[in-house]
Amino acid sequence: MSRQNDDNWQGNDRHQVSGRNADYSGRPEGGTQRSDSRYGTGGSYSRTSYDAGNSGKVMMPADVERARRAAEARNGGRGAYGRTQRPASGGTAPGRSRGSQYRDGSQYRDGAPRRSSAGRPEGRSRSTADSRGRSGSSARRNAAGVSGNPRNRRPNRGGGMLVKIALAVVILLAVVLTAMIVYVNGKMNQINRIDKSAESQVAREDETFETDEDAGSDTMAAEEVDWNNVNVDVMKDADVVNILLIGQDRRDGEGRTRSDSMIIVSINTERDELILTSVMRDMYVPITGYSDNRINTAYQLGGMTLLDQVIEENFGIHIDANVEVDFDGFVAAMTEVGDLNIELRAEEAEYLNTETDWVEEAGFSGEGWTLHEGLNAMTPEQALAYARTRYVGNSDYERTERQRKVLVAAYENVKHLSLTETIALADKIFPNFTTDMTNDQILGYVYNIVTNNMTIGDTYRIPADGLYEDQTINSMAVLVPDLAANASYLQEIIYGNGTASDSEDTAAEYGEQTETADDTTAQENSEAADAIEALPLS
Repeated sequence: MSRQNDDNWQGNDRHQVSGRNADYSGRPEGGTQRSDSRYGTGGSYSRTSYDAGNSGKVMMPADVERARRAAEARNGGRGAYGRTQRPASGGTAPGRSRGSQYRDGSQYRDGAPRRSSAGRPEGRSRSTADSRGRSGSSARRNAAGVSGNPRNRRPNRGGGMLVKIALAVVILLAVVLTAMIVYVNGKMNQINRIDKSAESQVAREDETFETDEDAGSDTMAAEEVDWNNVNVDVMKDADVVNILLIGQDRRDGEGRTRSDSMIIVSINTERDELILTSVMRDMYVPITGYSDNRINTAYQLGGMTLLDQVIEENFGIHIDANVEVDFDGFVAAMTEVGDLNIELRAEEAEYLNTETDWVEEAGFSGEGWTLHEGLNAMTPEQALAYARTRYVGNSDYERTERQRKVLVAAYENVKHLSLTETIALADKIFPNFTTDMTNDQILGYVYNIVTNNMTIGDTYRIPADGLYEDQTINSMAVLVPDLAANASYLQEIIYGNGTASDSEDTAAEYGEQTETADDTTAQENSEAADAIEALPLS
């Protein structure tokens, strides 16, 4: 048996013959027609061959029609090329012999298709085949305009458009973000910057002591103070950032002076809390490279670098950054923040309304103030006077408490601002500050505070009650602290669970080992060091 072997036949809507001869030979006598037909939308086919029983010639349309009718007659009127399933290559037409099969593998037996319980040929779906004998799923693909040939499938134009839109949005966001960063950085560059590595140092022979006229005679010589060779470990924690606020009592034309106030602002992201701890300026401490002196002298001698070093070496607290402000800068900044709600005692209100000389000395007028006992909306000038007051109540102890109250009141005014509003406010107040922080650091700290909605809990001071002695040294009224006990106390406040309180009873627990500087023993000092080691370290 031979069969036509030319693949140059083409056409979907009509039969085409392209210059060739069809050679059929060896056709068995009495054979049956074998039809291999592929129909397009017009219902014609592209090639026909006869294995037996025909003349082996290429058929023209009239012959095709006669062949189709003959095939229908042989197949019980079902049609040779209609909706019935087309056999697989090598099979026979309906009425075929046993063992032939469809393309999907279902078998014919005894000249009829084997049917399932549903009455359909086994392996077939309910869907009706199209004119090419394909299943319904293939027909639906064609109905949607999608060819089974991957090369003929239409491109997914919708997906490509989505990618382009997404890319455009990303580019737009990048441009906007870049513009915002440039804008914010431009504004933040108005802050006065200081390079700690370039800070000037006062020569040791030029150091001075801030004496007090009313201090009386010395009660202790400088060489009598025994620091017990305390070596305090400096604590660091990834969840805690310590920023030292430095207030300058600086007049016009003056350079770097002693630090009038020092407050450690600890940003504890684990507790979502801001912790304020005042460092009392009259505390007497060792200053590396200089004589023992009041701690506020360290800033005058060596700036932020030396003051940070003194706090770290004596109290084991790492200082991450510094912010310095003078009187003028404080008032300008508070003007943007707004009036502060602060509770006054009767004697505080009376003092601020009558004692105006030292307020005017700072460049502001205290005339006409009508502050009263109870809650007052204090102007920036009044808030500055209140923060500097130490002649009412318990001297500098209460003054440091007033300074912390001013910070708490200012924070209450701004803590509800959005991140955008906070940055806009910072733009106005930053030029009044001097800092060693980068723009990225500032934005990072502001972001953490605002987004975590941090609160200010209890506030503290060092030296804590019961952990220091009042002494007069070199005509200075000073506080001689128990360094080890105060370091342990401070580390618990900042890095611990925050349960320590600023009371004499609680603070004394950290200083039981040492009752006075004179009778401290080496063993007691070791116990203080052990207490520090017992605290959770990062």
